[in-house]
Amino acid sequence: MRTLFLAALVAAALAYAYRSGKNLDGTAWDVKLKPDSFFAFSRKDTLVFEDGLLTVAGYAKKGFAPAAYGSESAGAEGGKAWQASMDLQGGGTSQWQGVARGDRIEGTVLWQETDGRTKRYTFKGRRKTI
Repeated sequence: MRTLFLAALVAAALAYAYRSGKNLDGTAWDVKLKPDSFFAFSRKDTLVFEDGLLTVAGYAKKGFAPAAYGSESAGAEGGKAWQASMDLQGGGTSQWQGVARGDRIEGTVLWQETDGRTKRYTFKGRRKTI
């Protein structure tokens, strides 16, 4: 009986650890992406975290496939820090990293093009209400 109880306790702890590690799953965020340049206009986009994958609506239209993301606790400040790397079909990569706290999200994107040029963006936004 004691062994059965311990096995159930371990299973519950593992399930909680897996679930809390991916607690961004099932969420969508409206963000504004802004290039890091003096004269730059921001543009709206949507981040979707589902089944361990990050999809960025505007980037998907450009050919970036959804990418697996990793997340961890953001420390004493709370929230979840996350990162993902997306590849463009035909070349180029974008590195996403951010922090989600409550109904707010922010972070950076580095887009390295096939010719070696790198563009840097920042983003901020809110949880999308459905």
